[in-house]
Amino acid sequence: MLRYPCVYLACKVEEFNVTISDFVTNMPQFDPQEAVDIVLSQELLLMQMLYYHLTVHSPYRPVEGLLIDIKVHTGYMADILALLSFTAAMD
Repeated sequence: MLRYPCVYLACKVEEFNVTISDFVTNMPQFDPQEAVDIVLSQELLLMQMLYYHLTVHSPYRPVEGLLIDIKVHTGYMADILALLSFTAAMD
């Protein structure tokens, strides 16, 4: 019974974009809502069993690199440090 959450998780890992509703249409032996519940309820358990480490990246992180480049090329040190401290607080 764990094969469906394994396949769904593998789709996510390989960045094969498939919605859960599209995925459960390939599970004809189950009611669609029951299949969604089965896959989603076992997905987190599966990730815990595999010792997955999930990382969430802040959208402000690339801005830090941009600000460092601006500092290097223009020399606006004080403004850049203030913006860097702001972006670090957001992360």
